[in-house]
Amino acid sequence: MSLVPIMVERTEDETKAFEKVSRLACARERGSRELIDRLVRDGFSREVAESAVQRALDCGLIDDTRYGAVLIRTRVSQGRGRKGIEDELERAGIAATDIPGWPEEFFSVDDFDPFRVNANAEDDVVGCTFGCESSDEQEVERALALLRRKPPRSKNIQASAYRKLVTKGYSTSVASAATRRFMEEN
Repeated sequence: MSLVPIMVERTEDETKAFEKVSRLACARERGSRELIDRLVRDGFSREVAESAVQRALDCGLIDDTRYGAVLIRTRVSQGRGRKGIEDELERAGIAATDIPGWPEEFFSVDDFDPFRVNANAEDDVVGCTFGCESSDEQEVERALALLRRKPPRSKNIQASAYRKLVTKGYSTSVASAATRRFMEEN
């Protein structure tokens, strides 16, 4: 059985649209929805834009899963919260659950103090509490670390801290808990 490549006749617009997708994708990782919107905004018909993006997806030039993983890593390194990241992925047309390892692999032990002792240990084993905490507690720790690293600088520190966390994408319950703990420390 031999495979013979199928030659597809493409219009000039389809060729130009694919070339634009190639240039944009080589500059930085992008999602398919973003590229379709960009091509339409630049004057291509939606049908031509979708065809060019599908061609790029088929040949592996773009990949929404890869883009989602890059986006998550970038936002985590910027101190963004889980809810904000999930909202941004949704706007990009990507479900967070479609990204392999979400959220466990993206919020790693590196985000926490590895020498923190597990106070709940019942035996003499000393270890990191990362694996023992709930995901909300991990999120509170990340939010608290952000406030310690970049403390609010206004007259009403509590309101400013809460506002900072919510705008960074932390849920309101996580922002409240982290703000409360931050105020107790200071």
